[in-house]
Amino acid sequence: MLNTLLRPVLVVLSLSLLGTLAPVHASVADEQEPWIRVDDTRQGVLDLDVAERVYTKEGMPNVTLVGAIHIGDPRFYKHLTKTLEAFDVVLYEGVGPSGAGELPADLSDEERVKRTEGRIRLFATMLEAMKRGAEASEEQTWDGYPADLDALHERAHELDLGDRQLEWISDSATDAWGRPLLYSATEGGSDFTLVSYGADGKEGGRGVDRDLSIAIQPPLSDAELGAEPGLQQKMADTFGLAFQGDIMSHDFENHINADLSVDEVRTLLEEKGGDGSMIFGMLDGSSSMAAMADIVFSIIKFIPGGSAMGKLMIMEMLANADDALAVAGAQPGMGNPEALMEVIIVDRNKKVIEDLKGQLASKRMWNNGIGVIYGAGHMQDLHERMLALGYELTESDWNLAIRLNLRKEGIPESAANMMRMQIRSQIKAMTGAAGASDEL
Repeated sequence: MLNTLLRPVLVVLSLSLLGTLAPVHASVADEQEPWIRVDDTRQGVLDLDVAERVYTKEGMPNVTLVGAIHIGDPRFYKHLTKTLEAFDVVLYEGVGPSGAGELPADLSDEERVKRTEGRIRLFATMLEAMKRGAEASEEQTWDGYPADLDALHERAHELDLGDRQLEWISDSATDAWGRPLLYSATEGGSDFTLVSYGADGKEGGRGVDRDLSIAIQPPLSDAELGAEPGLQQKMADTFGLAFQGDIMSHDFENHINADLSVDEVRTLLEEKGGDGSMIFGMLDGSSSMAAMADIVFSIIKFIPGGSAMGKLMIMEMLANADDALAVAGAQPGMGNPEALMEVIIVDRNKKVIEDLKGQLASKRMWNNGIGVIYGAGHMQDLHERMLALGYELTESDWNLAIRLNLRKEGIPESAANMMRMQIRSQIKAMTGAAGASDEL
């Protein structure tokens, strides 16, 4: 049974953990310890640890890089939450939805059409989420969709939405040509319309001048509305772990989202010959791989010890990041794997450093420095960028992310070692098959 399930599980885990995995630089072993390690020195216990490191520079605030993984033990995220409370400012990871973020000035009209469609969909999603949230609350009421944009913004504040959600509503309230979306509610607020008149700003038209409306888009899915758990949440549930987004909140005034939007990631991928359709399709539940993941997770739940095996797979994959990424990169829909990793890691890290420089240039009083929390796979590149800024690594510590107690799970150490070897062997075999396919 394990051999049958192992291959699809490894592919699914590789793709969904791409934000955590990253190629291990050859220089890491010579210069410093890695950012993720599996500690198997305790008899009967396996620990997955993630590093947290402090960088200092004379006359400047300390910067602490806090490595994370996206599914782990609940106590790991509670510990990270407590850690972040100490900093003056926190820069955090979180790819914004399509339609969020600032627009480049040099977009063509065709590109502005795509961005506007994303903004319309995001605006409608936020509006529907407001409705569902109010209807599910015992303290709030929903009296229908607000009559106009002013009333909608006022309603959003009344519902005490987080700063990031309010920012998304503000971003998506205008089309990609800078004009307010045409929003109106029916009498009684039972329904709404949402339209942009396209490039020419006039009703009707064809091509880039055509009207863009939520009415002609596919219906909003349960996944978009948060009514259905995402892939990483399902994975966490299957393996008896927790999803980072379900436990950690960044809805604080001193927390700053230092990441790109989905639209920015897609644009960069297109420019560099990469393809993120497989990843995006898995995360939003629309791909065949996501459907396969649901089936695999359902089966694993019924296998005795399946949860423990899943934890072991995750640990072993993180310990063999290079090969696991080769498996993911060889999948259909991934395009150029090198371009994909450049965007997923390097380009997003550039955004982190850009925001960090902005903070360092501010005139505020620094007492407890700056924290940067990101997937551990980003950290080696960020480490090198910190050195380039003149910072020096001065402190290092480890945070326990996942603990697997073999005795408690009834898994003999010999069986665990054999399983770990089998996982490594399967990854190697899949990597070899991918390499052979590339040569043909």
